[in-house]
Amino acid sequence: MSSSSKILFIFTGSIAAYKAVALVSRLVQRGYDVECVLTQSASKFIGRATIEGLTGKAVHTDLFDSDNIMSHIHLIRDASAVVVAPATANFINKIANGFADDLASTLFLAHDFKKPFIVAPAMNTKMYEHPQTQASIKRLKETGVTILEAGSGILACGEVGYGKLLEPEIMIVEIEKILKQTPPTPTVPAKKPNLPRILITGGGTVEKIDDVRSLTNSSSGETAISLARYFYDLGLPTSLIINNQKDLPLPNNMDITSFSSFADLNSALKDKLGKENFDFVIHAAAVSDFSLAKIEGIGFKKSPRKISSAKSIKLVLKPNFKIISKIAQYSKNKKVKVIGFKLTSHADQKIVKQAVDKVFAHKGVHYVVQNDVTKIDRQKGIHHFSLFEKNVSVPLEIESREHLLALLAQTVIKELK
Repeated sequence: MSSSSKILFIFTGSIAAYKAVALVSRLVQRGYDVECVLTQSASKFIGRATIEGLTGKAVHTDLFDSDNIMSHIHLIRDASAVVVAPATANFINKIANGFADDLASTLFLAHDFKKPFIVAPAMNTKMYEHPQTQASIKRLKETGVTILEAGSGILACGEVGYGKLLEPEIMIVEIEKILKQTPPTPTVPAKKPNLPRILITGGGTVEKIDDVRSLTNSSSGETAISLARYFYDLGLPTSLIINNQKDLPLPNNMDITSFSSFADLNSALKDKLGKENFDFVIHAAAVSDFSLAKIEGIGFKKSPRKISSAKSIKLVLKPNFKIISKIAQYSKNKKVKVIGFKLTSHADQKIVKQAVDKVFAHKGVHYVVQNDVTKIDRQKGIHHFSLFEKNVSVPLEIESREHLLALLAQTVIKELK
């Protein structure tokens, strides 16, 4: 691999770090030799195991590494380009004013500006538009830093405006323009990492009453699709079983199976788990507790194509078994780990705990993602979750879907270790 393929990648502490992880994965897949640095605050959002699993290299965090006190000089000297993503307001203002109190900022002062130094900001709109931040960005440009200007959209804080980290596919194009080269030819590592295989379910079941009516729920499958796309972008073998009721865009070339009814989902899950060896099942599908047993009052043994609305009918429902309880039984891999989802409605802490404990009672369930309808506001982009781990009393509080993606990636990828 040529020296022009070596990239030093610096993460700073922002919720947008999950996007930057996907960017690192894509760079590695395209043949770049990527070495990563995490600031202390970045480690609050992503784990070292995640990065080391994707790059096959140790992550650097400490300026005063006991094994190599001059490691920062070698890191910056050996790299053909430096990418900082996400770059926080703190980091941008710090390096623009020449401060160097940690490894990441010291690397900036040791940088040879004959080689690219690329900064991709990510922060709250007010912080991004603050005169001090804009002055620092201007000063960095004058120094020779390339700024990948932040995009606009709904931010993790719920505000709408500039400060959003660019999407990984956009950043790759810009980085390769700056490097003025085509991607290097990917090389097969001497030891291929044992990547965990992941199966994700999502969307809601639909139980037909007649050809135009059905019993269903409001689940769109959005969270499951976001998870599938994120894991797929990280280069992890990912399969998706989905009822995509809103026709949301799905990842290209991914292994995707569709379902409609409870019976469809159960059959698809049983088939996939019985034939393929999955390490994790993320069961995010919204499964109906009931299916239609019969319709009374229509005068037919079977439902007609369209039931007349002229008179009353009675729908008789039968309870469905819990599909999550069958995952370990269906699975070819008897050590499969299950991540379950539980949606509650206006539940207090006691009710939440009872609901989550019921999910943990099923064999193979190691984690439960719980959210409540009162903590979801789709218009404002607000979606709060709690991540429960078996035998751990206090859950992790998650402020957004993006944060959930990053935490579940850490949970899965640590299996590489």
